[in-house]
Amino acid sequence: MNKNIILLSFTAVLLSGCDSIKHTFGLDHYQADEYSMPTTPPLSMPPGYNELPQPALHAQPTGYTPAKKRAQTILGNPASSESKETEENFIKKVSAGQAADENIRDTVDGEAANEKGALEKLANLGKTASDNLSGHGINTAEAPASRQHPAQAR
Repeated sequence: MNKNIILLSFTAVLLSGCDSIKHTFGLDHYQADEYSMPTTPPLSMPPGYNELPQPALHAQPTGYTPAKKRAQTILGNPASSESKETEENFIKKVSAGQAADENIRDTVDGEAANEKGALEKLANLGKTASDNLSGHGINTAEAPASRQHPAQAR
């Protein structure tokens, strides 16, 4: 009797999950009815839109606080004066027409010719590794005695 109840409840749990499994794998295909599309009402203006409130007589500008103004008065604003000087120096340099390097193309070409590409670096790395594994890349002056003459070391 208990086995039947347990089996029945287990089967009920499994069958209740079938719908969500079908939904998860996309096996239930619900098509929308093209004739029952909802219609949205047209936009309308609120009733008192043209009657805007009058601005306050002593309104503060956005971002203005009296505490900020006092802090600027007491501490000064050194960052803005420094940035103005930097900007002015930059403008002077640009307007003075500093001469660019006339041989810039030769410089860039020379640097590009001297620089190894990624494939060349990888090929060199592989060659170095294989030389080290085979023993050809070992400097005999720096190698231990066992590597110079492996038969004698035994």
